[in-house]
Amino acid sequence: MDKKKKLIIAIILAVILVAIVILLIMQLIKIKKESVETVNIEENNIMENTIENNVVENVIENNIDEETIDEDESNETEQEQNSNETEEIPKEVIDEEKSNEEKALEIAKKDWGEDSAVYFSLGGVNGKDEDGNYIVEVREKDTTYLINTYIIDVSTEKFTKE
Repeated sequence: MDKKKKLIIAIILAVILVAIVILLIMQLIKIKKESVETVNIEENNIMENTIENNVVENVIENNIDEETIDEDESNETEQEQNSNETEEIPKEVIDEEKSNEEKALEIAKKDWGEDSAVYFSLGGVNGKDEDGNYIVEVREKDTTYLINTYIIDVSTEKFTKE
């Protein structure tokens, strides 16, 4: 009878030991899943914050551009009122500027290809950088998220992607 009791106690201890090991393994798996979910949530939050920051930056840039344009227009009006002589800008200069902007947009569209999910717009101040090259931005239509930027020299039709 002594041997039977020892055998039963050994079996019960083995079962308890196996149960404890299984529970520990399940807890470790649960902790790993939670940490992976936390990392995924943090990554999603970072992406959402980045997108929100880009939108806010774009809105600020647009507001600054509009304010600059408004100030330029008011300065021009004041200058015209102050001087009796009016300077007319030749139509060719205006047409050339428009056509250069259109050329820059077309170069970017040609390189990008057909894509109905994006739109192209001029970036920077007056659509140019400090070197006089045109800045064309490729943005998602739904989110206005900046996908790509082209720096285009219209005279040589060369460009770089950023």
